[in-house]
Amino acid sequence: MLVCVVATRSEPTFTAPVAEDLAKIAVKAGASGIVAPATRPERVRRLRAVVGDLLILTPGAAAALEGRWSEREDIVWVSLPE
Repeated sequence: MLVCVVATRSEPTFTAPVAEDLAKIAVKAGASGIVAPATRPERVRRLRAVVGDLLILTPGAAAALEGRWSEREDIVWVSLPE
């Protein structure tokens, strides 16, 4: 089973100020990963430092990369089963 914690979203929400705390909780709880917005790469970088090699799902990646996703070697594209 895949369990991911929504650490933050792209629009300003109540989660933004506590995103790193939520990521730490996800690690402690043994979550499979976290969700963070691809449109906010600075947040994703900060959260990567917290979660290490845990999975980070990044909704909006295609839009954030403006179609240049094939140029990125640091991104792994996956399709999750329904």
